[in-house]
Amino acid sequence: MMAFRRGATRTLPERNLDRLAERFGALLVVRLGIALTVIGVAAFARSLVGISAGVVAPVTGAYVMFAILAEVARRRSRWRIDIQSIMQLVDVAYIALILAPTGGPQSHLVFLFYVHLIAVTLLGTHRTGIRLALIDSLVFIGLYSFSLNGSITRLLGTTIAAANRPETSSVVLSIVAFWLITGFTAFYSWVNERELRRSKIELEGLARMGAALEKTSCPEEIMQVLLDRSVGAFEFPRGAVLLSLADGTTAMSTAPRGPVAPVIVQSVRSDVVVERAWAERAPVLVRALDPVLDATLDGLLPDARNVVVLPLTAEGEPLGVLAVERGGPFGVKLPVRAVTMLNQYAANAAMAVRNVRLMAEVEHLANEDSLTGLANRRVFGEVLTREVARSRRTHEPLSVVVFDVDYFKRVNDTYGHLAGDDVLRHVAHVLAGAARDIDLVARYGGEEFTAILPNCNLDDAVRVAERMRSGISGDARLAGITLSAGVASMPVNAGDEDGLIAAADEAMYTSKRAGRDRTTRSSRRGPSVSALQR
Repeated sequence: MMAFRRGATRTLPERNLDRLAERFGALLVVRLGIALTVIGVAAFARSLVGISAGVVAPVTGAYVMFAILAEVARRRSRWRIDIQSIMQLVDVAYIALILAPTGGPQSHLVFLFYVHLIAVTLLGTHRTGIRLALIDSLVFIGLYSFSLNGSITRLLGTTIAAANRPETSSVVLSIVAFWLITGFTAFYSWVNERELRRSKIELEGLARMGAALEKTSCPEEIMQVLLDRSVGAFEFPRGAVLLSLADGTTAMSTAPRGPVAPVIVQSVRSDVVVERAWAERAPVLVRALDPVLDATLDGLLPDARNVVVLPLTAEGEPLGVLAVERGGPFGVKLPVRAVTMLNQYAANAAMAVRNVRLMAEVEHLANEDSLTGLANRRVFGEVLTREVARSRRTHEPLSVVVFDVDYFKRVNDTYGHLAGDDVLRHVAHVLAGAARDIDLVARYGGEEFTAILPNCNLDDAVRVAERMRSGISGDARLAGITLSAGVASMPVNAGDEDGLIAAADEAMYTSKRAGRDRTTRSSRRGPSVSALQR
């Protein structure tokens, strides 16, 4: 590159230097094109430029050979930028050598300088173009001021096509053209590179967002990720996410100082702009939020201007909205590309919310008895294993109660299975309501229920079980329904989970044999404390 010294290139990241060197490799095509143009013009338009192909062929051949060797060296050497800097000086010297005997600043081949200048500016940086324009200007001044045309002409052994000394105005116009070409080319190249950089940042942000979403486990975390990535990647001043939940709407807003904690607000279906985004299933751009019609969003983003509201939907179901503020004077539009990418951010977040909800529903179904809503037998077993281990570690008591609905088969045979299902649901509701907060009530199977009572000795467990059992007798919806219960405690009656369940179950059957509708404590003898500690 023209003005890159080794000291200057060290300030650039190594990856950028590699990319820059690869881009400058495309200049070989430009050099070959310039050489072919010179040969073609000299061969077929000699009267126009005043120089023959025989004169320019040796110089052009040497130039092409040098360019090819430089490209080979560039590919194999780590001094790629320095090689390109030297080659750009060679380019200028070759073009000046061709222009001198064909009219200098007034030559018909002066456009070769323009082509070379545009190519270097586009492939390099605006600084490269500016420095090359300066060198081209100095070359033109040299051709004009020091009569280099005549010296180069005598060197090549030909005549000058434009024998008269070029006018100062033509030299000035050419130099002005150099700077105008450099300026406009650098500007539009900068615009394109800026858009490419923004697209890259947005795509990288989308990829990072996808990776972050994989680690989220709740909708609130997804909202946080969506705000962080979208506001950061697009450099919005503020943003807010509204997410519809079963019991309201979770809202999170972000300001220049960073996101704030989620808060619960009322349903946002009254916000007109939110309803519109959901109805159109597309981003909605508004100049300002209405304090009355869009009260929720306006409360999160007060005095916001040029706001983009994007719906969060999954499989047609509206989940919430993402609102971001562009800011600036009214009427400032967000590029279509940015809106499209931002919509992709919202779509990914919405799908993540949908997946989290589905996973929670699946987990809930896996842990819950479908008829009664209590914990199922699998969850009961997992919790009991955990509580037994804790009881062994802390030496705190642990009790288990087994309940069985008396004469349940008679209920099914007399009133039908639907009525039997209603009885089980009501029994489950009463048992769960009578249990302590730390207790776990589960449906063990059929008409049998169980309860795990942590940190509860045998005497206390009998009182809890009796309270739960008597609640069935006192419920008007369960008239005529009674329970038989058996209670066992660890370590009094058992030393492990299997023994604990067996002892409670044995006590429950004792209640059955004794006439039902009663609670019986286990009479088993558990292992000694010293045996448990071993």
